[in-house]
Amino acid sequence: MTPGAIIDDLGGASAISAKLGLPANTVSNWKVRGSIPVRYWQGLAMMGRELGRDDVLDGLVTAHVGAPTGWAWFRSAPPRAWHPPAQVDVRALRIRLGLSQPAFASRFGFSVRAVRDWEQGRRQPDPAARTLLVVIEHNPEAVTQALDAAGPVAA
Repeated sequence: MTPGAIIDDLGGASAISAKLGLPANTVSNWKVRGSIPVRYWQGLAMMGRELGRDDVLDGLVTAHVGAPTGWAWFRSAPPRAWHPPAQVDVRALRIRLGLSQPAFASRFGFSVRAVRDWEQGRRQPDPAARTLLVVIEHNPEAVTQALDAAGPVAA
């Protein structure tokens, strides 16, 4: 399904622009460019549901990613709360990865002082840091790839 077909199926540029509160030429430009910004997908998917077209979200993803999806879980799954563990053994994780404290801190965006304090029990990582540490524990390469893709951050 192309972005143009999605726009047509939802009633055209004028219907979408009215529903999303956008200028009609903005929506028309999506059709010309062959791309719909991700930030509008939810609104378009809701329009599709209202029209009995539950396949709109799959069509958006297929049009932009180029592969069929199984996004039914996205539409039907209730939001899931996740709570980080109360403690993470930062030292064991760092040693398992074969990194020094400065290398571990640098690779994953922590301060060396924080890593030292966590390992020596002077401080506990906050919930966001514990969440990141859990992800690092399970897939350090994914975290490294994501941080590399994000690019350098000015200090």
